Amino acid sequence: MNVKTTGAELKAFIDDDAFWDQGGGAWHEDTIYRVNGGNAYNDLDVGLLDDDDVVIIEGGHVFFEESEEALALTTFFRRWRRQQNTIHLAVSIDKERLEELKEAIKAVGGKIH
Repeated sequence: MNVKTTGAELKAFIDDDAFWDQGGGAWHEDTIYRVNGGNAYNDLDVGLLDDDDVVIIEGGHVFFEESEEALALTTFFRRWRRQQNTIHLAVSIDKERLEELKEAIKAVGGKIH
């Protein structure tokens, strides 16, 4: 099953070396991403994503050095997401209310990327 995320959250996931080092080290292959509803990519440079890009993880497998079994990338991502203390959101709002939203996010200790 596909997973919807943001560019910021996907970059945080890919850059989480401690999570990827479990099981002696892990890597992903056959990955398919769809960005902002456009074409699907299997060779996407995640580092080039904008933080507010909407990304769908459509496929891929995670392999572990110390295991012969593969895990769906979407499952691995969901496990990582459950361990996080923060959440990344893509939000749509009327332009006239943008400053109001920014102030509300800051008031509750949020960070705008």
